[in-house]
Amino acid sequence: MKKVRIFGISDIGCVRRENEDSFWVHGTGKRVVALVADGMGGHVAGKLASATAVDVLRHHLESKDGFKPVEEKMEDGMFRAHKRIEELAREHAPNARMGTTCTMAVLERFPRQNRRQDDALRLLIGHVGDSRLYRLREGNIEQVTTDHTMLQRMLEAGAISAAEAREYEHKNVIYKSLGGSENLQLDPVTEHEVHPGELLLLCSDGLTGHVKAEEIHAVVRATRNLEAAGHALVELARQRGGSDNITAVLLEYGRFSRLSASVSREQIRQLLGKSPGARNPRHWGTILVLMLILVILGGVLTFHVLSKKGVSLADSDAKVTAQESVSPGESVDAHAYPKEPPVQDNQPLMAPPLTKDGKEQAGSSSGPGPIKAKEKTDDSAN
Repeated sequence: MKKVRIFGISDIGCVRRENEDSFWVHGTGKRVVALVADGMGGHVAGKLASATAVDVLRHHLESKDGFKPVEEKMEDGMFRAHKRIEELAREHAPNARMGTTCTMAVLERFPRQNRRQDDALRLLIGHVGDSRLYRLREGNIEQVTTDHTMLQRMLEAGAISAAEAREYEHKNVIYKSLGGSENLQLDPVTEHEVHPGELLLLCSDGLTGHVKAEEIHAVVRATRNLEAAGHALVELARQRGGSDNITAVLLEYGRFSRLSASVSREQIRQLLGKSPGARNPRHWGTILVLMLILVILGGVLTFHVLSKKGVSLADSDAKVTAQESVSPGESVDAHAYPKEPPVQDNQPLMAPPLTKDGKEQAGSSSGPGPIKAKEKTDDSAN
């Protein structure tokens, strides 16, 4: 049985003041769980809604109720999260449509009576809203979930063409969310198969709003591992405006087929708009002169402050990036990709522990940035 590797990253983007996205990854000897939630209702309400969804679902799925099938626990957990967010909305944001999307994936071995001979894993998906789950293979990428948006309804009804949809102004108007929809009717949890060499991506619309599916596929194939892929996807979305929070969780089963190093470098340059050509010496000379001036001014200012007040100055790093990975039996932040030993049927599903590189947290990340109201809204049409 192959191992499952997992990496998650969440970035505030270039516009938002708060990161309203949350995510959670967890692995045990029996299963791997990944969840992405994108909050709405304003920066306070949205952040609270997505964090609440993660917290409620985490506690529900980790409960010791071994008699209930996992798909039933997933549906119950999402409905409990919906009710809890409704309660919080009445307490903290009565004038906001407080809610969150939620896309959750559970990977586990098939029950013994249904055990596949080709090492296929059972994938269970719970989904509400417009966060997405993609399946990537060597030759293609497939969107497994269906957006609960008015745009998607119009496409399905034939009221708008695919070309018109690309220019549609209100792409992010959703009609179903946890907490934001009255009389919520959840879609049933769906079951799929995942085979060795396949990769799954759960992401918020902060990524898909700027990066096309085929570009996601190209980035993942062109990067050496999940961590590099996650950072490259975030960077590409930021370069194209970063108008929303950006969250991506990647799960790799076995070894996903990647390009050679030389082809990978060229593809990444093209996607990120980086030219391998010679740099303009005059341009760099100007930059060096400006940097030297700034260093001199900074030194003078520091000396003046120290001499006047006698205080010591310490460096600080304001950059905040959420990165998570999991190891057998517990939720852990980590990132190394160790060699994969042969695994027997009774061994853990998760890959060995990885090396931590980032801020430890259960799912969300935030940092400073300009204020812009969340545009995503609900209309309870279901």
